[in-house]
Amino acid sequence: MSPIALMCAMLLTTAPGAYAQASDEKIEEGEICLPVLRVWNGTPAEVKAIKATPVPLSFRDGVQACGGPLRAVDLIDWHLRFGTEESAFAAVNYIADRHAAYRPQVRKAAKDIDRVMAQIVDAARHSNSGQEKSEDKQQMLLTENLYRPLAQLSSPLEIADVALAAGDRFNSVRLRNLASNWIDEYDQLRAQIAFPQTASDAAKARFDELITDEGMDIKRSELRIRVALFDAQQTGSSEDVAHAVLMAQQQRTEGLMAVAENAFEGGTDFCDLPDYAPQIAKDACATGNFERRAKNLMYLDALATVLNGDYGPAERFLEIYGRDRKDNGDWDTRWTGIDPRIVKLKVAMAETRYSTAASESGGFNLDEMSYALDELTAVTRLFSPADDPVGFRKIALSALQKEKELAGLAEKAGDKPDVRFSQTMSLYRVVLSRLDEIASGSISGVPSD
Repeated sequence: MSPIALMCAMLLTTAPGAYAQASDEKIEEGEICLPVLRVWNGTPAEVKAIKATPVPLSFRDGVQACGGPLRAVDLIDWHLRFGTEESAFAAVNYIADRHAAYRPQVRKAAKDIDRVMAQIVDAARHSNSGQEKSEDKQQMLLTENLYRPLAQLSSPLEIADVALAAGDRFNSVRLRNLASNWIDEYDQLRAQIAFPQTASDAAKARFDELITDEGMDIKRSELRIRVALFDAQQTGSSEDVAHAVLMAQQQRTEGLMAVAENAFEGGTDFCDLPDYAPQIAKDACATGNFERRAKNLMYLDALATVLNGDYGPAERFLEIYGRDRKDNGDWDTRWTGIDPRIVKLKVAMAETRYSTAASESGGFNLDEMSYALDELTAVTRLFSPADDPVGFRKIALSALQKEKELAGLAEKAGDKPDVRFSQTMSLYRVVLSRLDEIASGSISGVPSD
């Protein structure tokens, strides 16, 4: 098996505590296993029973191609599309309970980090002891030794990620608080990490990459920004919005801003920069895992500035999404055909424009409010209500309320109601009345002529 294939197998089978469960499935000696990721999605029957059985047996008992549990994020994504706050809370707690049982090992790894790092140094020493191992082989040995303890240490962030995603979708303060508690847990573990000074330069460099460039500390910063954004969207207070904007802006490095300005200007990829791009942008694009990280930070910055009434960063992010390939791993388009971040950003833009126009000094601006409603209804044409009934319901109910408000304001102003939304609102009412049946695939038969 090649070093790359072996590394893929390791990453799939040495999952952090956020995964659903440990697997007893073993790969017999001599067997060849292709580490193909198994992605779980509930059946229509399981959708129908999601409230009674938030963690179906097909997920509990499912395993990866080479052993190991199914991904916790798949279970949560399923609840975000088909569930409720209660079902999602039960699913997150199922995952967290598995992690809680694993917590002694997490703390043991933190306390014994010097011993773990000493093993890494030893592996690095042997990889350079005249055995003529390739650079890829040395890197693989370092990563193999580093990944297990660091995956255990980062598992609180995995729990926080899925809890916060559910809290954001269902406007759940208790899920938001659960996520915040897990971030605090990570901070406590992170404070115990002390890398041995005797380690080789290669081991130190790889450690730094796994801690920072490839995820842990950056993930923690992103989660803190998301918590601030949740609070700002819930309260709408100027203080909370300002705090979220400030946290997002603190991630605006000079390199990130330079790349954001010059992305795609030299070709078809995000980091295809023109010759005239500043060197700091080229250096940023040369660092590991930069593109995915940059897009995440650009999204969070765009969402924060939208809440502050600034649509420029959001429009730039949407432009990048429109130009980028959707098969490069940076966009999550598996279930609905569109990245959920794009849906959320477009909804936030429409909702902010509407509320701003409704509260203009001296009254309200019906034209701007109608324009915002146009934007909101356009979002529901980006995905099927069968694929994301929870998302469709939220947007449709908000649009129906706004259309009713617009009609009332027009009547008070002595104008005729705007009938251009009538067909869309009729569609919403029909679909909403049977949305649960659509989601569970319970409608059968062919309509008669």
